[in-house]
This record gives sequence, C-alpha cells and structure tokens, in this order.
Amino acid sequence: MPSSVTATVVAPATTSAPAERLCAVPPAWSAELPRDREALASALAVAAAFPTRVGTVTVAVSGDVETGLRDVHEDLAAGGVDDADLAAVTLTPAPTAGDEPSIAGFAEAVALADEFYRRPYTIEGEPAAVWEAALLEVEAHAPRAIVVITDGLDGAAAVAAVTPLTVVSAVPSVRRLASRLEGVDTMPRPTGSFGLPEGAVVVTGPRADDLRLAAAGGRERVVVAGEVSPLVLSAFGLRAD
Repeated sequence: MPSSVTATVVAPATTSAPAERLCAVPPAWSAELPRDREALASALAVAAAFPTRVGTVTVAVSGDVETGLRDVHEDLAAGGVDDADLAAVTLTPAPTAGDEPSIAGFAEAVALADEFYRRPYTIEGEPAAVWEAALLEVEAHAPRAIVVITDGLDGAAAVAAVTPLTVVSAVPSVRRLASRLEGVDTMPRPTGSFGLPEGAVVVTGPRADDLRLAAAGGRERVVVAGEVSPLVLSAFGLRAD
C-alpha cells in the first residue's frame, strides 16, 4: 500500500494484550519477490505489532526467494522488528504464487479483525495517552480542529478548551458523555468509505483499525499515540514525519 499521509508518533502507550487470542485473519497468504518486498516487510511488521489479532500465518513466497527474503529481513531490522517477534509467521518457498490472497492486503485484514473484536478499554492507559498526544499537537501546530478516535474521555475537556474537538467512538455512552462537554462534537466510528471530519486526527497506535481509519482519505495531520514501527505505518498508508 503506498504511503500517502504523514503521521507524527508521540507519547508511547502502555499495551495490555487481551487474555484470549481473537483471530479472524486468513491463515495463508502469498508473496512474489522482489515485487512484494515492501508489502511483505510491512505485513510482517504488522503481524509482530498485533499478535493477538493475527495468530498463526503462513506466507507462500515465490520468485527470487533467497535474495528477496534477505532484503525483507534487512527492512525488518531497519524498522526495529526482530525475528523473535515473528514466531507465529512461517515463510514457505513456493514454485509460483498460489491461490492465497496477496500479502498486500494483510494489514487491512488485521484492521478488520481488530474492528470486529473491538472492546472498550482493551488497551491499558489508552485514553490518557491519546489525549496527551492531542494536547501536544495543539501546542506544537495549532490545528484548526482536532479529531480524536478513542473510547475514553480522560483529558477531553482540556483539549476542547483550546481547540474545536470531535470525539469519535464506537461506544454510545462515551458519545453521550462527550456531547455534554462544552465545545465537543461527537460521531460514531465510520464504516466503509464514510469519512472523518476535517482536522488533525489523533489515534492510538496499538489499534490496527484506528490506523486504517486515520489513513482513509486526505487528512490535515495524523498523530499516533504509541510506539509504532515505520513499517506498520507504511502498511496502513501512513508515513512517519
């Protein structure tokens, strides 16, 4: 997926993996090298970043496998992804590309799984990190408006006091509470091609579906709260500034 939107990564978030492994990502994929080098490296970074959504995955690799995989591992190392992070991924040499879906669609599949199994507050400390990132964005760039995708409001009032704010949440009770704050608009999480309002978008990096949503369409700025590899950003159409 080509990178098209610049993202600022700030305020590392503390992640807390769900107790159960919830997977809805197809277990088999294909990649042809060197054509799919960037897509494969990004997909492997996504698999390492969201292991509870991915589960066990096999990638049938065809083409110039030896050279291609060496290049992919170099890309992973440069992006801070270690081989130990990929214990659930198997790369299998194949004579030709099979019927498996192309690895280029891997990140979107992970985001769809993340959205399907979304639960409020599955990321420990997420609301605080997102709102801190929003305040830093206001201080640094004074955007015309801020759009925060979150399921928590701890810090919303402070942001709304200094810039127009839209809270995007899948949780009706969060939207009801947010609507009572002065200077705050609310909206449910968009689905399909439905877009977000204008403004700098602030999301949490530990959620794949947040990254996909933030990258959909042109944005003034995208701010990601959490430690996110540039390869993961690239997989969702974002690039680090």
